[in-house]
Order: sequence, then C-alpha cells, then structure tokens
Amino acid sequence: MGELLNQDISKYMLDTWTAESKEYHRFPAEFLPAFCEAVGSFEPLRILAEKAGVFMLAGPEALRAEINKIEQEIKQLQKQRQKRLAFLEEVNK
Repeated sequence: MGELLNQDISKYMLDTWTAESKEYHRFPAEFLPAFCEAVGSFEPLRILAEKAGVFMLAGPEALRAEINKIEQEIKQLQKQRQKRLAFLEEVNK
C-alpha cells in the first residue's frame, strides 16, 4: 500500500485506523483504492459505493455498461428521428 501511495504506511498506522479503542481515528478514504489493490479485493470500495447509493463496476463491466447506455441513447434518437421524418412527410402532403 505504501508503494502504491508513495509514502510510508506503518503497522502502527493501520492498527490506529482500525482499533476499536481509537474511536476518533479513521482510515483515510483517499487510501482506499491503494488498500484494495494491496489486498486484492475491491469489496471495501463496493461497500462504500453501495452506502452512497451507487453501484460500482470494474474495468470491462463498466465499459460494457457505458456501451449499452450509448446504444439505448442511439435507439431513442433514431425513434425521435423517425417521428420527425413522419411529421415532415405529413406537412409536405
């Protein structure tokens, strides 16, 4: 985690952030992506996103979702185009 953040992260720091007795010490959110990478799980980020009311998709899944959204927008625009073409035909009669 320290290598990913390019700063020293000690065991003491980790213990302080996670100890029940250290009620007012919190894990810095900006460290969370590096933590997830270090432990090999994006579950903490997923949980945090879910608490915020959003869903997280990783890598290719996010791209597929974005592509699907674009395809839906294209279909909607094509429908609008067809309606306007039909209206134009009626106006020109």
